[in-house]
Amino acid sequence: MSFVIINKPAHSTNRWSRNGQSIEYIVMHYVGAVSTARNNGDYFANNANLGASAHYFVDETTVVGSVPLEESAGHCGVDYSGGRAPFWGKCRNKNSIGIELCCKKDSMGNWYIEPETVDNAVRLVKMLMSRYGIDAAHVVRHYDVCWKVCPWPWVNDENQWRAFQQRLEETKTEPKWYEKSGEWAEAKRLGVTDGTRPDEPCTRAEAAAMILRARKLGDAS
Repeated sequence: MSFVIINKPAHSTNRWSRNGQSIEYIVMHYVGAVSTARNNGDYFANNANLGASAHYFVDETTVVGSVPLEESAGHCGVDYSGGRAPFWGKCRNKNSIGIELCCKKDSMGNWYIEPETVDNAVRLVKMLMSRYGIDAAHVVRHYDVCWKVCPWPWVNDENQWRAFQQRLEETKTEPKWYEKSGEWAEAKRLGVTDGTRPDEPCTRAEAAAMILRARKLGDAS
């Protein structure tokens, strides 16, 4: 699988000089609203003085480059931890790259990130790690910088964050069996599953719901 990279430069008032500082960190965020990478790229390009921005927006199919990498984005400069967050004062706007992940919300009001978006983020981050000599220990969540609950799914569920970190350390990203077969994507398309948490065990309730959905599809055919 691959993604399309589109450059949509942010409005000049939404990006700043790095003042000669080198890039040492990559900071992961979530958008916090149901939208696409293109939506966000357009928003930051067409609106001035937003007081915040990011270098990239990522969704299931597309990566939008917003703030050029030679410039600083406004993505992790506010502290909510009273200086106690582990990377506060170390990771700053001027020495980091900010990546925003597009997200969805389930019927219970919980935010989640599509597996395809995570796949694209892995590839983008690994490309940037190689380009700037950044190791996985310097790829952090917004939460780690200032205790803001961001990305919400990866703060709410540490296992998802650890799985992402582990993938960054793999020398080669192999497609999962369900990606090769296409069965997961097909089940999601048919509505048997919502497409979240493909590598995690399901509860009895989730299993029952998926069985019933599959039966209804069979009855309708």
